[in-house]
Amino acid sequence: MARLVPESRAVRHAAVAAAVAAAVLLTVFYAGKVWRERTRWDAVAPCPVPGCRDAAMVDFRDTIWLPTKWLLAGGDPYDGAAYAAQFPFAQDFPTYTPGHLALWLPFGALPWQAAVALAIMVNVAVVVAVGAWAGGRLVREWRSPAAATRAEWIAGAAVGVVVLWLARTVADAIGYGQPSVLYGLLAAPALLAKRPSTATLCTAVTCLKPHIGVFVVIILIAQRRWRTAFSGVLLASVVSLPIALWAAGGPSGLMRWLETLGGNVSGSSARRTVEYLGERIDVVGSALDFGVALGSWATMLVLAVGVIAVILAVRSAERLDQPLIGIALASCIALLAFYHISYDAMWLLVPTAFAIAAVCKTGDRRVAVATLPGLAAIGAAAWASRWHPVDVVLGPGTTITVMRAMLILGTVAVAVGLWRIRIPADTESGVTARGT
Repeated sequence: MARLVPESRAVRHAAVAAAVAAAVLLTVFYAGKVWRERTRWDAVAPCPVPGCRDAAMVDFRDTIWLPTKWLLAGGDPYDGAAYAAQFPFAQDFPTYTPGHLALWLPFGALPWQAAVALAIMVNVAVVVAVGAWAGGRLVREWRSPAAATRAEWIAGAAVGVVVLWLARTVADAIGYGQPSVLYGLLAAPALLAKRPSTATLCTAVTCLKPHIGVFVVIILIAQRRWRTAFSGVLLASVVSLPIALWAAGGPSGLMRWLETLGGNVSGSSARRTVEYLGERIDVVGSALDFGVALGSWATMLVLAVGVIAVILAVRSAERLDQPLIGIALASCIALLAFYHISYDAMWLLVPTAFAIAAVCKTGDRRVAVATLPGLAAIGAAAWASRWHPVDVVLGPGTTITVMRAMLILGTVAVAVGLWRIRIPADTESGVTARGT
């Protein structure tokens, strides 16, 4: 296997230094950019001016800072009517698990500027940690069975950080202060980490945002990693229970609180929910954005079909000795099957990169031809979405529309590719010969 860093010592050092410098510069740039553009704590969101973008760190304020501050003051962020009356300028608190509030609770005790600074540092650290882990792991897998040199590992880790920073999904989520930076990016080590303890901890964290955690658990179950799935859910539940009791005002109020939570999930409660249809990439959200009238039955039907498809994708790929392709495909199906905003696609970046690298390393031309085009489409959609300058030129929503199309086409292409490679090569050749 050819070395990934040039043999010349001077050139090797220069290449590593360039990669590290790029990673550091991008990290400092994005951290500084978000800090400079941070919103006021009382800015109105969503932005009331048609066509404008919400300010930096507005999602951090509305999903972390205000809800935890309200909880510490004795309020219940899940009580939509009371929360809206207290913070009429803010977005509703999304239906994350109570463990989400437990994880971020210290931020509610901080003043706005200090909380923003700390949140930026946390999100930046997550991007750097996951990018470095993924890049270094890819280098080691690529060089296996030979050992990667220290220079190769450092270069790979730095390139991993650079790739994440350049991904539009990551940059947008960082800008808004989205907790999906943590929940979405940690889905990769939850599914790919070799240490069970790491996978369990990351699974538990992803479960704090059910939109992501539920599908991480389903993929783990499909992989027959029962202990990791169960332990992750149990840990998230243990963290959530005390906060649920706190928000409910004690055990006696728990049933009423659960009814309120159920109303939030079903949309029947008096909440000022903003659908952000122009940003949704799931099948139902995309259809609604195009004006297709769908009821709640469509959401449940697509979700059920998606869960089945996720399990089939993982199992089928494992039978073909292509587990990484199965994870990438299942992750993409999960995005399409339930409510997801475009930045959630960041959770595809690492699994797709791992799958592409695995296919390229094996050198199996048949597998490469069958699956690489679809994997490339999925990776490009997750990396290059939400290019606002393009929307200015071609019209609002252009890049999201292209992203939706690439995700669907990529999913279909990979699924068809797996179907093709399940047929022995000699059989496929014979069928082709008879057809001609």
